[in-house]
Amino acid sequence: MGKKQTSDLSSIFTIGIDHRNRRRLCEIQSGRWQAPDILAKLKSVYERFGSIIVVEDNAAQSFLIQWATGMGIPVRPYTTTGKAKYNEHFGVESIAVEFRAGQWVIPSGAGAQEVHHEAQAWIREMLFYSPDSHTGDRLMASWFAREAIRTYSKGLTTRMDTLS
Repeated sequence: MGKKQTSDLSSIFTIGIDHRNRRRLCEIQSGRWQAPDILAKLKSVYERFGSIIVVEDNAAQSFLIQWATGMGIPVRPYTTTGKAKYNEHFGVESIAVEFRAGQWVIPSGAGAQEVHHEAQAWIREMLFYSPDSHTGDRLMASWFAREAIRTYSKGLTTRMDTLS
């Protein structure tokens, strides 16, 4: 959380599940924001998408969870462990397996050139992922989003406007 160029990005990654049970990318936002900016963005995402919001519950983000809850934004904490992150069935690398199985949809318009720059950055983070180095912030956010769906969405349904 910070605006310095050396600060890690904050990333908000929104996905939905379509009628074929695929993960559909709705929106990615990333930046070096202060806490009030992050909270405003979380509130906007919650209001626009009716999202289940998951925030990593490390030291700094624990304050975000408290503040968001105080603003009426329902937030669920997520504890990151090396065991979960590197789990062969549910860890970060399992997203690649889902891609190979056609379980993800990335809106792209008429051609790959129309893929949003945040989605392009996320794709680069996936392509260059190595368990031995820093995991990209968008990739980690996508993993949290995928885990939120896997953990919390059983029985939830909503309509997804794919034409706007």
